[in-house]
Amino acid sequence: TVVPSKTSLMMSDAEARGMYCFLLNVHSIRAAPPTCRCRQVLEPDHPLCCSLLKGRSITARHDSVVKVIQKAGREACVDIQREFRIARFNRDRPDIKYDFHDGYQGFADHVCTHVGAWSYRNHTIDEILNEAAKKKVTSYQRFLKPDESIVPFATSTFGVLHPQAIDFIDRLAGAAAANSMLPFHSIFHYTKFRIIDEILIAIMKGNAHILADAARYCCEL
Repeated sequence: TVVPSKTSLMMSDAEARGMYCFLLNVHSIRAAPPTCRCRQVLEPDHPLCCSLLKGRSITARHDSVVKVIQKAGREACVDIQREFRIARFNRDRPDIKYDFHDGYQGFADHVCTHVGAWSYRNHTIDEILNEAAKKKVTSYQRFLKPDESIVPFATSTFGVLHPQAIDFIDRLAGAAAANSMLPFHSIFHYTKFRIIDEILIAIMKGNAHILADAARYCCEL
C-alpha cells in the first residue's frame, strides 16, 4: 500500500486505471473500434496524438504542469507569473515569466510530447525532446532582450524531462534552499524531487483524462 505524502500526488481510481492502461499499452476503451474517425488504426495510445480524441484534456494536462512550476516558484520566493502577455511576442504567449532576483530572468514555456507516436518511431526520446525544446527556443528567441532567456520546459507523456527542464527545477530548488533555515543540501534535494514527482503525477493524470475523454467520444459514435 502506498500513501501519498501530499494531496498533489493523489490519484483517483479512474486516473490510476487510465495511467496503467497507458503504461501497459492496453485499451482503456471497451469494445474499441478498429479505426479512428481520422482513419488511423486505433492503437491504445492513439488518443494522445489524435486531434479528434485529445479534446480539452490536453490543455488541462499542460496547465496542471505549469501550475506545479508556478507553485514551486512562489514557495521559493521567485517572482513568477503565468501566461505573461507582452506586445513584442505578438500572438505567442510563454507560460511563465520568472525573475530569480539574481540576474537570472526570462520566460519558460512547457510542451509535452507523446514520444510513442508513430511519426517518432525512428527517433530516440532524447532526439524527440531536443527537437521539441529547439522549436520552443526558436519561436521565442528573436523576441528576447539581451538579459532574458527562454527555458523550453519539454517533457514526454512518459514523464521524461528535458535536461533544460531539470536545470530549471534545480534553480527553483536552489532558491527554496537558500531561503530556508534548514541545511541547504537537504532542502535542495527534497524540493527538487517533490517538484519532479508532482510534475510526473500531473502528466499521468492528464494522460488518463485524455484516454477517458476518448472513451466517451468513441462510445458516442
